[in-house]
Amino acid sequence: MNNEEEEEQCCCMVVAGEVRPHQNGQLIVFDDSKLHYAFNKHPTANRYVYPGWCVLIVDVMRPATVPKGKAVGGHTDELDRFIEQYNASLVQPDDDE
Repeated sequence: MNNEEEEEQCCCMVVAGEVRPHQNGQLIVFDDSKLHYAFNKHPTANRYVYPGWCVLIVDVMRPATVPKGKAVGGHTDELDRFIEQYNASLVQPDDDE
């Protein structure tokens, strides 16, 4: 593993035993009803306060037309579109425009 890969693996989210490394500028969407936690083992991370780590929790309301307990996969098309729209909103326009 090279230094870049090691750096990517040091800040992770673990949900139901599945480890996902955080990637700058990307979201991690997960089912918070599952056992979950995060860790940051980067050498520059302060154990108690890490200024580069920000957690935004967004609860998405289930539409009334969707019955509970019907999810069969990790993502739906609607969730993927939501994530794409959110990621697109983070893109900064070039200063030249």
